[in-house]
Amino acid sequence: MYALKTTADNSTASVSNSEFAFSDLVDIADLQELVTHFSELAGCAIAVLDVNNTILSSARWQKICTCFHRIHPETNKNCLESDSFIRQNLKTETPIAYKCKNGLWDVSYPIIIEGRHIANIFFGQFFFDDQVIDISWFASQAEKYAFDKMEYLGCLDEVPTISRKRVETLKQFSAILAKMITKTAYSSLLLKKEKIEELRNANQRLEESEIKFRKLFEQAGVGVAQIETSTGRFVKINKKFADIIGYPVNEMMHRTFLDFTHPEDIAESKHYKSMLTHDKNAEFSIDKRYI
Repeated sequence: MYALKTTADNSTASVSNSEFAFSDLVDIADLQELVTHFSELAGCAIAVLDVNNTILSSARWQKICTCFHRIHPETNKNCLESDSFIRQNLKTETPIAYKCKNGLWDVSYPIIIEGRHIANIFFGQFFFDDQVIDISWFASQAEKYAFDKMEYLGCLDEVPTISRKRVETLKQFSAILAKMITKTAYSSLLLKKEKIEELRNANQRLEESEIKFRKLFEQAGVGVAQIETSTGRFVKINKKFADIIGYPVNEMMHRTFLDFTHPEDIAESKHYKSMLTHDKNAEFSIDKRYI
């Protein structure tokens, strides 16, 4: 009834599945502001969690949960069991309403993008206003887990009671909110994939250009060498250049051009090397001898 599956307009081409996280697609700071305002209107805790139950944004979390249930190892097991139940049953289009073993109600919705369940919208930690709240049960829990009874029951008094009609309204509102978030995330995903595709195409063109350059370099009818300006070391040498100098390519690589320069021409070669060090765009012509 409250489907949150992402669908694109007919004019929008679908994209293939890839690895992405919810936080890659949505501005978490903006989401936190939205969740904070929504929780004020709802009067209960609101949160967005990823599928590993990492809280991405939250507001109005109840103290009975944060200061007691989530702290004690035994009651925290109940919390984790609730988390696990919700996670396992949110792979359909139906929201989950669940009363945890610590006695509070939660409602959660899946956010699904490109068939991947990547996050949940949650509201909860409340009682229905038509249910009887068994204070004695909570008092016995405080004794069982050695909670400060007065403080624990004081936190219990702060837990909101909500009518079933209002819960249905919150469900509808949450469904719309989830849909808006999903559309925003989907648009971000499309843009991200478009940029990735552009980068992939650019890299492919660059690789093709490098292959062409390498072929031209190797097959050139004249001797060509690339030299590191700061050190004078050979970086690339084509076979024609090596043949002209009279040394194998592998013997010349990573040695400096001065190593092969005639002693009487070294001073002039050093002068032009110094020019290149200070101005990499400098151009010059030099006649020199190699040994």
